[in-house]
Amino acid sequence: MSGFAVVDLETTGFAYNSRDRICEVAVVLDRRISAAERVALSSLAGALGLGAGDVARLNRRYLLGVVDAVCADHVLTADDRAAIIQLAGLLDLEELEVEALLTSAEGRVSSVAGDVELRPGDRIVLTGMSMDRKRELTVLAEARGLVVWPNVTKRVRAVVAQDPASQSGKARKAREYGIPVVDDAVLAL
Repeated sequence: MSGFAVVDLETTGFAYNSRDRICEVAVVLDRRISAAERVALSSLAGALGLGAGDVARLNRRYLLGVVDAVCADHVLTADDRAAIIQLAGLLDLEELEVEALLTSAEGRVSSVAGDVELRPGDRIVLTGMSMDRKRELTVLAEARGLVVWPNVTKRVRAVVAQDPASQSGKARKAREYGIPVVDDAVLAL
């Protein structure tokens, strides 16, 4: 069984010991799942009699709660989007489910903060635009002290795209890493 479940104790009625709960909470809070944690959570799900469908349902339900929490202030920031994407990856949600969650979140807030705070020294990647536009934006970025990077790595602060909904390889990799994909207007001085 791949993935893991954030166990809904009210639904399952599982009489847990404190060690199980600590493992579950620790995985969620640090936004990482080690191999040992994945094995422990899969074992816990199996011990509870949860099948793959149950695990997927509980994971979706948990992430819906995360979406509720990030939308509570009626603003969806790039960091909120990145957190949703990162947690969805940890929970093994499909890309279409993640896009649906993000679209739902955007529809529930009064403001979507499409920009990201860029500071001198931050790495950015440009994608989905002509070479002339890339040269123009490179000049703007370098004038702000930003470093235009050729490819997406975990150290990149943002991917700048002509269309933030781009499905380019660079944009997909950025979303996989939880890096915001933002409109090229973010570089306007």
